[in-house]
Amino acid sequence: MEHEAAVLLRPGMTFELTQLRSALERAVEALSTTLLASRLRVVEVESNFDVPWRGGQLVGQIDLLLVDPEGAEVVLDLKWGRSAYVNQLVNGRSVQLAVYAAARTSMNPRAQLPRGGYFVLKKGQFLTTEEALFSGVRPIEGPSLRETWSSLEQTVARVEALLATGRIPVTGVSRALPLHQSIGAEAEGHIVVGAACEYCPFPAICGRRWERGLA
Repeated sequence: MEHEAAVLLRPGMTFELTQLRSALERAVEALSTTLLASRLRVVEVESNFDVPWRGGQLVGQIDLLLVDPEGAEVVLDLKWGRSAYVNQLVNGRSVQLAVYAAARTSMNPRAQLPRGGYFVLKKGQFLTTEEALFSGVRPIEGPSLRETWSSLEQTVARVEALLATGRIPVTGVSRALPLHQSIGAEAEGHIVVGAACEYCPFPAICGRRWERGLA
């Protein structure tokens, strides 16, 4: 972790480092207080998973795996900022959280898909669309993780069917159709891809790299 925050160890950064430490202390206190009030217990930290899915593997790491008094699991992802994750929840694009929940169900098929949310370290706030999940937290209006996962599975199935015909939908270049239109689907009930291209390591294949003048 030290190399990630190396800039804060430079001379003259004492004030910024102190601010960060104070913010993290407040966040940990808020996290602990809300989990206790919600009767949620931490059972695993940085819980790894590697489960089969559609001929491939879902691989990742859940920041905090919780359980409620009835033994139902809850997944919690820690983030620093807030606005991007609010937008994801509102628009049903919380794919990361949905994958975490689905992976846990795959590991225990008899269990229901876990509920979940984000915890924003900078603000010490919980973000979720689930009713009455975190004590004192007003849910954001948006799809549940179950609905988001269902939309993701439907979208992936349509994309796979298109790929099987030899056609590859491209969404990251100018004048490209949104993914749901490329696969011949309505936006409702499917994942409307937003910033996925930002994480793709192959921008030269679709032409996005050339459009951005990075050749």
